[in-house]
Amino acid sequence: MAIGSRLPGDLVFRGRSDNDPDPTAHVAICLGGNKILEASPPRNGQSIRISDLHNHGTPYSKVRRIFG
Repeated sequence: MAIGSRLPGDLVFRGRSDNDPDPTAHVAICLGGNKILEASPPRNGQSIRISDLHNHGTPYSKVRRIFG
C-alpha cells in the first residue's frame, strides 16, 4: 500500500537509513493527517509521543492496514 493512502490506525514502517537492507527498523501508528504515535528511547522524559510523519531522517516508506 502506498504511503499516501494511509488512514488512521494503519501501521507505517521505515528502515534505519535509505541504504539499509532491512526495511523494517521502526513502526508507528497513523493518527490522521501527518501525525503518528511512536515509541522510542526517552527524549525529554518521553518514550511514547505524537510526532510528524515527515519529521525523520529516514522516511516512512510502507503502510499496512491491520483492520478494515
